[in-house]
Amino acid sequence: MRAFLNIKNVKTVALATVFICILAVGCKKDEEDPAPNTPTTDPKLRFIADWTCTEVSRRDPPAQPFQVHVINSTADTVLIENIYALGFQNKAKAIIYGDSIKIAPDGQQVGSVFVLDGKGKMVNSNKFTMTYVIDDGNTIKDTVDATFTK
Repeated sequence: MRAFLNIKNVKTVALATVFICILAVGCKKDEEDPAPNTPTTDPKLRFIADWTCTEVSRRDPPAQPFQVHVINSTADTVLIENIYALGFQNKAKAIIYGDSIKIAPDGQQVGSVFVLDGKGKMVNSNKFTMTYVIDDGNTIKDTVDATFTK
């Protein structure tokens, strides 16, 4: 009887170990986390690149994806060329702080429209998202959810 209890305990421990191992290996995040910042890494360098932008307007039908360039500027500022598909000659200023990006200053004119507000977050090294408000002279301002991918 004692040998039977020992075999039963060994089987229980072995099964519990197998289940724990399966759970540990099977759990995986859906999206990779942004690369951590190190003190020597400038956070804005992760945003500076050529991106494909997909915008979903809350007022107008979705636009086709288009290219956007985020280029370096002074201090913690970058310039977003072709925001809202306004052309590469039109640049919106944005401030980078950590994994976040914010249109600055509020109410800047970009080409023929005003970018009233905007903010976003780096999702991973190949993707960031933003929401911004555009005043293009229509009665209803356009709120846009944009996804930028490399």
